[in-house]
Amino acid sequence: MNTGKYLPIGTTVLLKNVENHPVTIVGFLATTDDSNEIFDYCSYLYPYGLTEKAIYFNHDQIDKVIQLGYKSNNYNDFNTSLIDLKNNINEEKGVA
Repeated sequence: MNTGKYLPIGTTVLLKNVENHPVTIVGFLATTDDSNEIFDYCSYLYPYGLTEKAIYFNHDQIDKVIQLGYKSNNYNDFNTSLIDLKNNINEEKGVA
């Protein structure tokens, strides 16, 4: 579970156990068609962008931030809303 701040849209990261395949974050609190799990992030392979297959992952799977996305003045408020929403979802599911 992500208890800290979410990284902004456009952030490019390397994931643990995935060598030399950076991904760019395009969304938050996403689910797959075949899973009830809610992931912290939705992303696509960099530099390819929107392709047929999105990559879903949680904050603890990030190995390294390559490039941080843009943060507007609204970033902190939006981030707090995401954290609250994720906590509410986890409470409903009985997840600590």
